[in-house]
Amino acid sequence: MFNPELVYKIRGIVFDVYNNIIGSWNEEVIENILFDVLRDKELFVERQKEFEVFYKGNRVGLYRTDLIVENKIVLELKTVPEVFALHQAQTVSYLKVTGFPLGMLINFGGPKLYIKIYPNNLSQRKVLNTNFDINKINLAEEDKKLIRPFLEISQEILEILGPGYFHQVYRRSFWDELNINNIEFEWIKKMELRYNERLYGSKEVRFFKINDLLISIVAIKEIDNLALHKFSGFVKYYKCKKGLIINFNSTIIDFRFMMI
Repeated sequence: MFNPELVYKIRGIVFDVYNNIIGSWNEEVIENILFDVLRDKELFVERQKEFEVFYKGNRVGLYRTDLIVENKIVLELKTVPEVFALHQAQTVSYLKVTGFPLGMLINFGGPKLYIKIYPNNLSQRKVLNTNFDINKINLAEEDKKLIRPFLEISQEILEILGPGYFHQVYRRSFWDELNINNIEFEWIKKMELRYNERLYGSKEVRFFKINDLLISIVAIKEIDNLALHKFSGFVKYYKCKKGLIINFNSTIIDFRFMMI
């Protein structure tokens, strides 16, 4: 159980910092200030501590906290104009990974200080419920049938892990699910730049190729036109007819399907 007096003390420190900062500052600056002030108040504080992320018992990556106070409370810091459901879900995700009893979502970027407290309910297997229904998607039935298993896999991953991790965490989880479901795939890791049969360079990429479908697993702010344009180029390069990009930086199943 968490100590209400500790929560009260942290809130007081956060409000004092907020009231004495002029101008807008990024998360790293705010983290540095809070780290110093919390220690000045004789609290045990750790920052950027690494925790292993597991999906169905398999290690899929690492996560680094902003601040941990007294080995009890995770402080998730933001400097955004407005707090959205995505930020709240991220905080719950991190509680599940760390196992600490309490999380505090703190935003310094809005018109007023935002603090919300989240207890850790370890009995919950899922971080969120996406309420996803593929039957409501406006696609041809043939295309729905093609991408259904991959969207259902993504739904399960997102609901169990929640948002807020790097691309590789979701890619590794997706990899595991493909194997669990006995879905054969090619794992593409490198792209070469050739012109007039000469090799000019190569770079790392990460795609799943399943027959003539290329799948990209990402965790980005949004799937905008530039992201779609770049991905369509990859789809053509790898001689696929269709592409599916799935974004896990969301509280819903965020995806785009394209035909080349």
